[in-house]
Amino acid sequence: MKKSPKLDPLAERPDVDFSKGVRGRYFNQLPKGINLAVIDHNLHDHFPDSESMNRALRTILTIREPLQTAFPSSADSNSSPTT
Repeated sequence: MKKSPKLDPLAERPDVDFSKGVRGRYFNQLPKGINLAVIDHNLHDHFPDSESMNRALRTILTIREPLQTAFPSSADSNSSPTT
């Protein structure tokens, strides 16, 4: 089967009609204080819902806290690791 070409997410879409769209229609349905994060497509299998993402982040925090105590000089830097 032939794959469809990847579309530019910022390009205009002539086949999509937003004329009847309402800005902020679902805004009030979001809980107050919620943070939304978009994860890469290749991570979606590992984190299919918010609960799995929250569990992974909490695990990272429980590992990080003892490391900050053991190695305070390296934990103080807020830079992200280099790859």
